[in-house]
Amino acid sequence: MTKRSRLHDQAYVSFKLLEEQRYQARATRIFHEEPSLAVFLLWCNIEVLLRLHKYHHKIQEPWPDKLGFIRASWGPLKHIKGLNNDAYNAIFNGPKSLWKRRNEIAHTGKFIEEHDVAHFVEYANFVIDNLNSNLPKREDFLAKKKRSDAQKNRKKK
Repeated sequence: MTKRSRLHDQAYVSFKLLEEQRYQARATRIFHEEPSLAVFLLWCNIEVLLRLHKYHHKIQEPWPDKLGFIRASWGPLKHIKGLNNDAYNAIFNGPKSLWKRRNEIAHTGKFIEEHDVAHFVEYANFVIDNLNSNLPKREDFLAKKKRSDAQKNRKKK
């Protein structure tokens, strides 16, 4: 009897979050009252998508807990940078990027004024839309995992 292929539990949680559109919708709703929290939520959406892309790429490896794979040469981000360098830089590159501001917000709870983070919204939505549109469907993840598990099991014999 063959073992049924299953994705990492965190992949299922991530797909559910994306299906419910929790982050992006909430960020839009609260932006004018809580701009720093809103861009933090947009980053969370980006992070979920990045982790799913990385997991799909290396489906036999553990869930990507660390974000060390984020760099301009990594396929999905290389694509984004090629389409919109300003968006890539605003979200991922440098001390004033959303990635770094996210750390500041998450670790200190700092309130950042709307005018200081407003530019992130358009760029974050561009990145989210791009990552979403290029993300394989859950069924594609399962099919890849099944093929990968079968290949792994063949090598064991």
